[in-house]
This record gives sequence, C-alpha cells and structure tokens, in this order.
Amino acid sequence: NSAIDIIIEDQLPISTEKSITVEKEEISGAEFTEETGKLRWVLKVSANEQKKLILRYTVEAPKDYILNLE
Repeated sequence: NSAIDIIIEDQLPISTEKSITVEKEEISGAEFTEETGKLRWVLKVSANEQKKLILRYTVEAPKDYILNLE
C-alpha cells in the first residue's frame, strides 16, 4: 500500500463591490492567492487514510443589499 499525491483546488468568492466583504476563516493550511481567491492543497494520502479539509468564510453586505450567490 503506497501513498499517492493529490492536489485539490477551490476558490473563495471575490467581491467587486466595496460594500461587500469576504473574509476567510478556515482554509486547513491551503496555499491561498489573495488576488484570485484560489486555494490549493497538496496532500499525500496513504491507502485507507482519511483527510479532512475545512473551508469556511463569511460574506458581509449592507442589510438592504440584495445578494445573489451563484
């Protein structure tokens, strides 16, 4: 049973509106690129091994703003 290397990529939302902010809270040690919001995990996983990655962020907007999350 040998380990394999795996790369996982994801992205945090990016706001183009100054009144809307996105704050990363937990990214489980991912490499993070602020300009693009890109996250990248490079992992080595052995057979029958489990890895848990947490991705958590908050989006704040004015109360009267209609927010469309796609």
